[in-house]
Amino acid sequence: MKVLIVFPFSKTSTGISSYTYSIVNALKGQKKLNCEIASNFTEWETEVKKFKKLKYFKLFNFFAQLLIVVSFNNFLLKLNMFFFKINNIIISQYDYLFFTTAIPLFHIESSKNIVSVHDLMHRYEPKFKESSNYLTYNYREKLYKLIGIKSKLIIMDSILGKQQYLDSYLVDDSNKLKILPFIAPTYIYDYINSSSEIFDREEIIFYPASFWSHKNHFNLLKAFLILKQENYSLQLVLCGKKNSYRKKIEKFIIENRIDDSVKIFDYLSNSEIINFYKKSQALIMPTFFGPTNIPPIEALLLNCPIIVSNNYAMYEQFGDSAIYIDPNSVISIVNGIKLSYNFIPYNIENIKSKFSTELFSNRLLSFLKI
Repeated sequence: MKVLIVFPFSKTSTGISSYTYSIVNALKGQKKLNCEIASNFTEWETEVKKFKKLKYFKLFNFFAQLLIVVSFNNFLLKLNMFFFKINNIIISQYDYLFFTTAIPLFHIESSKNIVSVHDLMHRYEPKFKESSNYLTYNYREKLYKLIGIKSKLIIMDSILGKQQYLDSYLVDDSNKLKILPFIAPTYIYDYINSSSEIFDREEIIFYPASFWSHKNHFNLLKAFLILKQENYSLQLVLCGKKNSYRKKIEKFIIENRIDDSVKIFDYLSNSEIINFYKKSQALIMPTFFGPTNIPPIEALLLNCPIIVSNNYAMYEQFGDSAIYIDPNSVISIVNGIKLSYNFIPYNIENIKSKFSTELFSNRLLSFLKI
């Protein structure tokens, strides 16, 4: 069996890239499967034996999205055929084309397409314009409808994620939707397998999340303002690229005089992220989005207590091994942080086993009937 993973994004595309790594690692090296990658980023070339360099993706992506928005699906499929042809990709050589994130690059033969749809938050959290402005909403709606028709398999992160897709879009066969829970990035497992290093926990709350309104930084900062007034000596560590939303956050921090309690990094290396997980009192993720998220998995595997939102499939993901907070309530966030001082997760080893690379690989291979 031959599978071509189509991923025209950089290795640094945060969670999407991490997920793609997990898919590649699950497929490569399998005796009955030949795995290749097609990307316009040559940095992926080292991941598999055969790599195909994609050309002109940005230009193609613009026209493809435009065709989806105006519902010219037949023209889109013809454009896709042309795209594969100019990139010298002979579709007949492959059993499957695997798109590890939803992009408008389907082959006309739906029996070859596997697409991962990570969430439908444009529909379930429409108040956040980064995913639900008029153009983005319409594009995603039409894209996901097309995926339902033009795919052999659709991979979701959770039972809830699958149900949301079935509730939202017409699917000719519900069995084509498969559940593949997220796992941690490869570097987390590499560290666990190679190191027994122990860190002393410090009064640090760690939130490694890009600066978007749905990430809910403001309620978290308001919670820290209350904790500071109550004489807690905690420090909040954030990280993410500079953008207009981060500037608003930095202004809030200065105006409320909590700059001595909050530290923001532009970028953290893998080793630095691990160090913060190992020494922080807790990871916090008060995001409004789901259904599930990857950073709490990383923290859990490194024995860092996790504080997560009580929405969507987070309990499905972590059971009683997490502290749950209402992301809409500043007081709930405050209380969650206070609980982290003495929190003992329940059934944590069983929860950790859900995120094993072996289980992830076996599930994925079963979908391909290998």
